[in-house]
Amino acid sequence: MTKGRTDEEIIDALRLAGVPEAYRKQDITLDSCGAVGMRLALLIQGKKHHDLFSGGALEIEGTSVNHHKAFYLFVRAMVIRNLAAAVVYAEDLITSHMTEETEKTLADYSVIAVAGMTPHNCNPFGNSAASVEWRLSRWLDSGRGLILLTDGQIHNCEVWSNRFRALIEDRQIQY
Repeated sequence: MTKGRTDEEIIDALRLAGVPEAYRKQDITLDSCGAVGMRLALLIQGKKHHDLFSGGALEIEGTSVNHHKAFYLFVRAMVIRNLAAAVVYAEDLITSHMTEETEKTLADYSVIAVAGMTPHNCNPFGNSAASVEWRLSRWLDSGRGLILLTDGQIHNCEVWSNRFRALIEDRQIQY
């Protein structure tokens, strides 16, 4: 897959980063994800993805299969390039659901890709939304990057506080 590491080492790095098995294969690429994949491929090939390592936020918004594929393949592309990115699930960021594994991921990676942010429901986590918001705000405020897979734009969903919505919008990386 890449120079300096064996395929097995890369597959292991992808597994540790939480990339689902279906997206660890070499035969699927961002280019196969339609327009969203093409834009993300250009982002990873250029220098813009470096904004993620200085507190940037990238919101991949959409409900299609291509958006979901592009989300995981973008993380895969970062891991293959030795960039410290990992997948976590929003529900795992709720304080009462936090595990040692999630805490270790948060400690070990500079960029987290959060799946399961579903603001189209405008109540994805009930009263626990504040816990997720607090953790993600602290993450961004510490200068680390965030990739969000959402079904609708976070800044349009009232379940999140005005501060959080403004923070995401302010840190948004355009692709």
